[in-house]
Amino acid sequence: MNDNQLPELLEYIGNTCKESADFVLAQAPEVVQQLILLKRIECSIFLCLSVAMIALLTWGAHHSIQKLREAHENNDDGPIIVWVVAMVLTVFGASIGTLVTLDHISNTLTVWFAPKVYILEYAAHLLK
Repeated sequence: MNDNQLPELLEYIGNTCKESADFVLAQAPEVVQQLILLKRIECSIFLCLSVAMIALLTWGAHHSIQKLREAHENNDDGPIIVWVVAMVLTVFGASIGTLVTLDHISNTLTVWFAPKVYILEYAAHLLK
């Protein structure tokens, strides 16, 4: 490589970097819109599944309580421990599901009603 080729190579590299940066800047709005759309769908699906899980676990706890009452009224001590364990597990699961849902509601609301804030938070999370 001689001394004449070095400035040409540096100019070529500079032009390539500028073209790449221009391409990224031109595509950024579309990419950001696609990211927001993806996160809206993702957050909405997760929120619906969380609410469905809480409803199912709440129904399970209610069903367990009914079975406990029936077993108590019939003086049947055999299945009581099973229904107590089932009730405790469903209440525990519903509690955890509620906490997860409450935590995720914030992201869902941010994505739907303040997408610019969500993009800033997302970019800050990427830079950590």
